Amino acid sequence: MDSPEVPRSWEFRPGTEVRGYQPETTVWSSPAAAVVEGRAVLFVGSYDRNLYALDLATGREVWHFTAGGGLRSAPAVARVSGRAVVFFGADDRTFYAVDAHIHRKLWAREVYPWQPTVGRATLTAPVVFDHPSAKAVLFGYWIYDRSLSNAVQRAGVRAYTAATGALLWERELGQSEPTQPTLAPIDGRPWVFLATRDGNVQALDAITGQVRWQHTCPSDVASSPAVLPGEPPRLALGTRFGYVYALDARTGTEQWRFRAAHWVDSTPAVAEVGGRQLLFVGSHDQSVYALAADSGRLVWRFATKGDVYSAPAILPHRGQTLVAVASGDDSLYLLDAATGRERWRTTPGRFLWGYRVVGDSVWASPIGVRLRTRSAPASEGIDLLIVPFYDGVIHAYRLDEAAPDLAAGKASGYGRQMMRNVALTLLGTLLAVLYVTGLGRDLLRRRRPQARLP
Repeated sequence: MDSPEVPRSWEFRPGTEVRGYQPETTVWSSPAAAVVEGRAVLFVGSYDRNLYALDLATGREVWHFTAGGGLRSAPAVARVSGRAVVFFGADDRTFYAVDAHIHRKLWAREVYPWQPTVGRATLTAPVVFDHPSAKAVLFGYWIYDRSLSNAVQRAGVRAYTAATGALLWERELGQSEPTQPTLAPIDGRPWVFLATRDGNVQALDAITGQVRWQHTCPSDVASSPAVLPGEPPRLALGTRFGYVYALDARTGTEQWRFRAAHWVDSTPAVAEVGGRQLLFVGSHDQSVYALAADSGRLVWRFATKGDVYSAPAILPHRGQTLVAVASGDDSLYLLDAATGRERWRTTPGRFLWGYRVVGDSVWASPIGVRLRTRSAPASEGIDLLIVPFYDGVIHAYRLDEAAPDLAAGKASGYGRQMMRNVALTLLGTLLAVLYVTGLGRDLLRRRRPQARLP
């Protein structure tokens, strides 16, 4: 991407009027970058109901668009009828198409009508593709209505024309929340792959919505599928049994599996490193794994000090391939993709809340962007690492200026808070037991000073 300004490290804090948190929600969406009218722009959603467009080089706000609900999932940007359009879904059960330059709403489609009994909704990140009739966009959704007389819990996938929002097709997926869809060409035709929390993985024809195959995993799935290039093309995703599965993308048959020591909610990322395809994935066992994409064989493992929940980002930088991961120990890591050696680490910020449950959210994933400036040669650029962190701030790091943060062994804010909560709980329980059994009363009685007779 080209930028008229020299990029720098920056931070952007979205609105603070909404700090609501619910278990099993993604509070900050992953970002998407695009060039709009000659300017490199970052688009990112927030739980404050706003989609923000930020100047990628400086972090300055270009505009924001307010939806009717919080934004959990990543947006997507595409050129439609000669203009850049940003697509995204919100918690108001509505999917939006907004002009990326003048932030004017082009169209919006509600997947379920509002009524007082409507509960939480989730709309996945959209996928833009070429349909024979027109450019199209599809997304997954999950909605429930808690009415006693008309209880509804429904999941599905919808495809619309990108220009007008006309419905092309819809496929129901049952009652379980879907993961983000992944699109890939299979034998010259676009297929879409996605999973649902109940463990079902499906391949759909993106043109018609027809189901090509279905594979059932023996546990919950929060990881989105990633397509591995090669022959046969493979699909990789993690499960809450701790397995990473690779499936044949044409048939859904299992090709290999790898076992981690805890849940794998992270969406895998794949890159060619040293002439071979490697798959990178994080786990709640506080590890990042690099696996051979063709066999699932372990290449290296890197241990963090917190659960690794979101997708790794692949960054080419100065002739090397790097892997960026965010971790529950309040850290952002940059690793050598070939060896797993730590290259750089920083602490973007502390967790917004005093406690959390492991696995309650798949938080935002980092992305890497290369910006070219007028002063830099055409073959070079300035690399930025961008992560919306769970401190509520969007952080951008210019990699050639980033200095190592050697805070190894330092307890995170989350860790300190959890240890304090555990210690207070144990102390309170001990005092309560002592008091109930009478030992505490006897102890207090013995320590009470006795009145002296004259």
